[in-house]
Amino acid sequence: MKFNTNEIVKIKLTEYGRKILTNRGRSHPFQDEDGWSEWQLWDVMNVFGPYVYFGSPYKEIPFKSEIEICEGKR
Repeated sequence: MKFNTNEIVKIKLTEYGRKILTNRGRSHPFQDEDGWSEWQLWDVMNVFGPYVYFGSPYKEIPFKSEIEICEGKR
């Protein structure tokens, strides 16, 4: 399966993820009633990449590890 990084994914931010957004001067995205917010994948990587890697010293992660791929949405 090919997947373009401009495609939309859904993630569930943690409190730590919301704090990262605030510290970066970004507004919090709309979240549905289940806590999912829509992002382009490249933006997730840009914002949260420095906090999500093997061996990270951060004790928390900015979003739940399950990501929903929304094919065909941009």
